[in-house]
Amino acid sequence: MPLHGVPHLLRRRSARAGAALVVAAAALSGCATDGDRVQLLPAAPDPGVSAAAATTPSWNGHVSCSATVTTLAQLLGSQKSSKGGATFAGGGFRPGIPDKRTLTPPCSADGVPTFVEMRRVVVAPCEKLNKDGDWTCTVRDPARPDSPMNRMHIETGSNVRARGGWSVPPAKTLIDVQGFVFWDPGHTGSSWHNYSGWELHSFTAWRRSS
Repeated sequence: MPLHGVPHLLRRRSARAGAALVVAAAALSGCATDGDRVQLLPAAPDPGVSAAAATTPSWNGHVSCSATVTTLAQLLGSQKSSKGGATFAGGGFRPGIPDKRTLTPPCSADGVPTFVEMRRVVVAPCEKLNKDGDWTCTVRDPARPDSPMNRMHIETGSNVRARGGWSVPPAKTLIDVQGFVFWDPGHTGSSWHNYSGWELHSFTAWRRSS
C-alpha cells in the first residue's frame, strides 16, 4: 500500500473506533444512538420492590404466599395528592391485587409482590362495618410524624374471617401485620381512608411486635 494512504486509513479506523466508543458509552449510561449521535432516553421507571427484599412465611395457614417484608413508607410512597393522601402512581407495590373479595388472590401482579408484612406499626381501634361485615382498622408508623401519608387502612372481609386463622388486633398496640395490597379508588376523598386508595384487604394475620 502506498504510504500516502496510511493517514487516510488511520482516520477511517479512528472514526470507527470513536463511534464504537460512543455506542459502548451509550450502553453503559442508558442512552440510545443514532449513527454517531447520542440521544438521551427518558429515565428508566422505578423498578419498585427490590429483588433482594426479605420474605417470610404466611402466619395464616390459608395463605400460601410468602410475605415481602416492607414498611408503611415504602408501601405508600412519597407522592401526595391534593388532599394529602398517598397516590396510586407513588405506591411501592402497585398495582396490587385485582379483587379484594377473592379467597385466592395472586401472590404477585405484573411481577410485583402483592402479599406483604409490615412490622412495628400501631393499630387504632378496629370496627365492624355493618353493611358488609368487614372489620376495618388504621395502622401508622409511630417512628414518623402522624399524617395521612403515615396512615394506612387495613380491612378483612367476612369470607376471610369465616375460614379461621384471623382475629381482631387490640387497639393502641404495636403489631406486625400481613396482608394483600389493594388499591380502592372509591375512597381517595375520604378522611377515614386517609385520602388514599391504598389498603391491605384482606389483612390476614397479625402478631405483637417483639
